[in-house]
Amino acid sequence: MNRTLSMVLFLALLSAGGPRAGADPARDRIVAAAAAATPESYPNADDVLIEEIVRMEYEADGTSVTRSEEFVKVLTEKGRRENQTRSFYFTLPYGTVTVEAVEIFKPDGRVVPVDVNAQSRVMVDPSQMSQNIYNPNDKVLSVGLPGLETGDMIRVATRRDTVKARVPDTWSDYAVFEYTSPLKRIVYEVSGPVERPLARMALRDPVADTVRYACSTNGARVTHRWEVADVPRMFEEPNMPPVYTVVQRLLLSTIPDWRDISRWYWKLSEPRLTAVSDGMREKVRELIADAPGRAERIDRLFRFVSQQIRYMGLTIEDEAPGYEPHDVSLTFENRYGVCRDKAALLVAMLRLADLPAYPVLIHAGEKRDPEVPQPYFNHAVVAVANDDGSYTLMDPTDENAADIFPAYLCNRSYLVAHPEGEPLRTSPIIPAERNMMTIAGAGRLDAEGGLRASATLTFGGINDTAYRNHFAGLKPEERRRFFEGAIKRRMPGASVTSCVIEPADVRDTATPLSVRLEYETPRMTIEGDGRLMLPLPWLGSSIGYANFVIGQTGLDVRRYTLETDVACGIEESFELDLPANGWEPVVLPATPRIESDLLSFSADTTLEGGRLTARARFAIEAVAFPPERYLELKQTLKDIEYSRRQMPVFRTAGGGEEDDVEVLSHVTTYRMEDARHWTAEESVRLRILTYAGKKQYSEIRVGYNPAWEEVVLEHGRVTAPDGVVREVAPTEINVLDAPWVASAPRYPAARTLVVNLPGVEVGSVLDYRLRRVVRGAPFFSARGTFGGFNPVRTNRVEVIHPAGLDMNSLVLNGEGLLCEEWTTNGLRGAAWTAVNLPALRRED
Repeated sequence: MNRTLSMVLFLALLSAGGPRAGADPARDRIVAAAAAATPESYPNADDVLIEEIVRMEYEADGTSVTRSEEFVKVLTEKGRRENQTRSFYFTLPYGTVTVEAVEIFKPDGRVVPVDVNAQSRVMVDPSQMSQNIYNPNDKVLSVGLPGLETGDMIRVATRRDTVKARVPDTWSDYAVFEYTSPLKRIVYEVSGPVERPLARMALRDPVADTVRYACSTNGARVTHRWEVADVPRMFEEPNMPPVYTVVQRLLLSTIPDWRDISRWYWKLSEPRLTAVSDGMREKVRELIADAPGRAERIDRLFRFVSQQIRYMGLTIEDEAPGYEPHDVSLTFENRYGVCRDKAALLVAMLRLADLPAYPVLIHAGEKRDPEVPQPYFNHAVVAVANDDGSYTLMDPTDENAADIFPAYLCNRSYLVAHPEGEPLRTSPIIPAERNMMTIAGAGRLDAEGGLRASATLTFGGINDTAYRNHFAGLKPEERRRFFEGAIKRRMPGASVTSCVIEPADVRDTATPLSVRLEYETPRMTIEGDGRLMLPLPWLGSSIGYANFVIGQTGLDVRRYTLETDVACGIEESFELDLPANGWEPVVLPATPRIESDLLSFSADTTLEGGRLTARARFAIEAVAFPPERYLELKQTLKDIEYSRRQMPVFRTAGGGEEDDVEVLSHVTTYRMEDARHWTAEESVRLRILTYAGKKQYSEIRVGYNPAWEEVVLEHGRVTAPDGVVREVAPTEINVLDAPWVASAPRYPAARTLVVNLPGVEVGSVLDYRLRRVVRGAPFFSARGTFGGFNPVRTNRVEVIHPAGLDMNSLVLNGEGLLCEEWTTNGLRGAAWTAVNLPALRRED
């Protein structure tokens, strides 16, 4: 079971002892448990951890010996492939790993030993090279298991020797007690000297009734024991945090406080920070000579280290390799260094400029569990102390960074190295407003529907960081093709005729990144039966960092947080001059505004004097979406997608008769308690186009029977063409008897709700919502009609009912109808949506 989850997991769940050939009750128990682990008993697993025994012994100086014995049953071909090579990671001079034995238990009872010496190899970990880091002491020991087959059980016995503590005289560990494979049994023991006890320990995200703990003292040593049994497998979800940070996990440390790690890293770094040279002093004086203030001094020094010091890592230190920076003078002279080297150099140069700067350990990933201090960080940045006690963070690693602290490092755990010690902190979330992509376009449509247009793209915040880095590695023609591909995704057949990027040297981070595009596309319009639809040239759906952070939302429900990491957005506007051949608007997109603490979206389209103007804003306000808000996110994204699909509809010359009313939106929602009790909400928004439409729609008439239902107007308003809004007054709402009441007194009297809408005229927009509450009806039934004798932009019918209530539905003439179903919190829902429905024409 390959559970090496990250370079910070120095545990690998190791131990010793276990079954050998011959009579052995423990082996017989494990073999019996493996025989019972079948694909039928674990239908969703590729392998099963049958048993793992881990025994750790650490000493007061932080050195330790860990012995492990692990038994894994392979259930599927995928499980066989994943287990046919076992890999173990270690870093010199901190420690080594030895594989003491590997055996394959066959279903027929044979035990086949693996020749570890012949089937193993130690190599330098190649993954570091992708990050431009070259540390020959980062090792990986891989062991092949020839002859492994589905149905076999693997036994792997290892020993891990830690001969040097990363933080002197401390010990810590991180163990995972839940994983993507079922866990039958784990015994995890830790033994330490009484003079170096565990100061902090925590079991996070526990799985109920799966872990037992005991502690005992034997002379000079204390032993802690955790026994884990029958933990079901977890299932990974798209865009979730790393598995090892959200499953059941155990954290242990002899370090009592994060301030201890802060002081350690300051003490480790301080000699390197003071190793300044005359050349450094002269460069600092040169850079800040005419700087008008503190912020300008910081920015100039940051730009120098960011852009002039190449990112490249060589590990040459002896005391704490991987943590300890180079002497800052060496980094300055060589003009290269890894993150900790560049951070140390910037700290030293800031201090030469009389700015109180400090090295910072930060975890570029999930936040650390704050209860248990551990030195497992994977990145180094810089902090400058402010007068109010806060810190200004900077990351000089990126050679093309426009922002001194990138948005992708927001909401991360960091620790300032300080001689007096600092607590663990969380980097601030950079709001979406500072990470916006702004697109402003203009163009002209010809009589055949061809478009010639231009667009100016301004890259803010994370957009500048991401796209500037990408463009820095492309040739001019490759950049043009990049944008042409983005435009083609929205407008097939389009071609870019000009692409100008500012600044010309994209590594000039003092100049904001912007792009001026000119493009053209033949015949954008969709025509037929005297009508014409115009796909709007929104470029923001293809360009902008916000398109990449939401991730996948196909799951019905989530157990784990969906992470976006960055708050960002897209603001876009364009103006299109229409042909002067009498295009008459039938439908213009109308989009409800969406506002929440997670997402916001707004869009509007107007037509005046032959010019179509459209604006849209989409912002992701949060950096993580908890499971309880996931369904809200899904629905919001659906609403946004519906809005983005809307297109203006025009009537061309000779395009048929006039419409009286344009239905902008008609949404009906039924919420059922049971088959006899429900609430129906009907929300209607329409625009009056003719005098006949004014006569027909200035009153709302709704019939109902108070014997089992009640109807109320929740709101009603009229917006005049000049923007004046008038609300329905109480005196304009009346309830009358139905016409037949007097002639049939033996039946419950029906009623008619009559609402007179004020100030209706041609061009007015009517907006109202009715609520019908039904109590004790014989049964539930409803019918939704999509379309009619007036054009309809959006028509939607929703039915939400208890999951145990059977519901039948039938769709007739449903071409183009979007159907959805969902289940959540004991409720089932179904919805049918139609958009951009043309008006039916009356026939004799």
